[in-house]
Amino acid sequence: MASRQTAAQVPSRPSTPVEIVSPSPLPVTGTLGLTAGSSVTVSNPISSPIPVLDVGRGSPFQKTGISINGILGQVDFGSPQAGQRWIIHHVSAEVSANPGTSLTVTSFTMFIGPFGPGLGDTVIPQRTADNVTVANSQTEFVVNAGEELILSFHGEFTVGSSPIMRAFISGVVVPVT
Repeated sequence: MASRQTAAQVPSRPSTPVEIVSPSPLPVTGTLGLTAGSSVTVSNPISSPIPVLDVGRGSPFQKTGISINGILGQVDFGSPQAGQRWIIHHVSAEVSANPGTSLTVTSFTMFIGPFGPGLGDTVIPQRTADNVTVANSQTEFVVNAGEELILSFHGEFTVGSSPIMRAFISGVVVPVT
């Protein structure tokens, strides 16, 4: 087998370099293809920041609650401390009633309180036994300091059924600067 020598050729360049005078920076629209080893610099001004997911930031936390303060069908998880934000990733709940009574849970709602359900996350319940209903859901619910996180259930039950809700949330606590 015969060996051969090869040499890389210098790419040809235009005789006159291109210089962009205005606008600077040059706005770019459309799609951009990158090859391995390429890099991109992105401007992220305070006036119009690029949203990002801050993975790995914050401290994990979890809270449990039970229907309290004489408010039937509602668990109040409280509020983040000043300078903190909760990002709730998971919620689960169980509602049970006295045997021999009727309980029908139609939905669970996680919302910012304390004055009744406003905008929030609705979690669909599943009946697991007579007078026992559960719910379990992943979410991305944000609670800021000074806001109160409440989980409530909605449905019908007979007088004397004394429904009790137990609930659990987990997520991360992140500092707010």
